[in-house]
Amino acid sequence: MLPTSSSWVTVTMAVQYRVTYRFTSTDGRTVQDGQTIGVDAWEAFTEQGPVAIEYMASDPGRNRVAGTDGWVLAWLMLAFGGALSAVGGTLFLWGRFGKFGCSAACGDRAFVRRAR
Repeated sequence: MLPTSSSWVTVTMAVQYRVTYRFTSTDGRTVQDGQTIGVDAWEAFTEQGPVAIEYMASDPGRNRVAGTDGWVLAWLMLAFGGALSAVGGTLFLWGRFGKFGCSAACGDRAFVRRAR
């Protein structure tokens, strides 16, 4: 008899497109770049049509397709960092003042609780 097993595999495939563009900045520099965008942004374009680009005036090499901001990633990183900080702080305080107290780490200076 052969062993049998079953499992469910969920595969999520996000369709992304690569758009390349070239623009001339206000100081006359020509910049060619590209960006990976999602389906919604892609469907708003027409082939060989104009693409609105946002860039930093001091550094046109830092640019992006207008309307595709990076705030989602920034908020995710902020939330993840906050969660890790909360867990780390809780573990530190629990270890310092909680269940483990100072008995093992303090050696002969260990806190001893006397029964009354």
